[in-house]
Amino acid sequence: MKYSILSAALALGIAPAMLVAQQPANQPGVSQPYETNKAVADDRTVDRNEIDRADEVTPTGLIRASQMMNAAVYNNAEEQVGTISDVVLDQRTGQARYVALSTGGFLGLGDALHAIPFKSVKTQVHDGDEVFVLNIDAERLENAKGFDQDNWPNMGDRNWQQTNDRQYGDYDRQYGDSDRVAPQQ
Repeated sequence: MKYSILSAALALGIAPAMLVAQQPANQPGVSQPYETNKAVADDRTVDRNEIDRADEVTPTGLIRASQMMNAAVYNNAEEQVGTISDVVLDQRTGQARYVALSTGGFLGLGDALHAIPFKSVKTQVHDGDEVFVLNIDAERLENAKGFDQDNWPNMGDRNWQQTNDRQYGDYDRQYGDSDRVAPQQ
């Protein structure tokens, strides 16, 4: 009798473990062994690397902000006019509104930042590399009002936007004033 009670208790204790072992691993609430999880993560890493390579080769119309950070910007005369130090997003639309273009200075000291309307910066392929181009001459950019890293303007202020965007010839496209003439380059 003692052995039959012990056998019954042992059978009841093992039965749930056997049921769990027979459940498919992909059911919710069932943890998978580390090796399986690691294999899935490795597959995702491979896929992410393939996507990164595809981004470099295939033009998608989309660009990661990280690809823009510290990238050189050239004008149409192929002169480097600055580097992109930041990207400003519109909180309402989620769209990129400005790039902060760093000009002058040395190693970030003494440089000026310019809020360039995002739509004014284009990408072009040059010698097999994608480069950023701003249609502005170096002198005009030098004379444009900028700001420093510690004193950003209120980019949400409509008057500031209009004044700023007018400096870069983007006023007409942004605000629909078709009777206005964009500044000459």
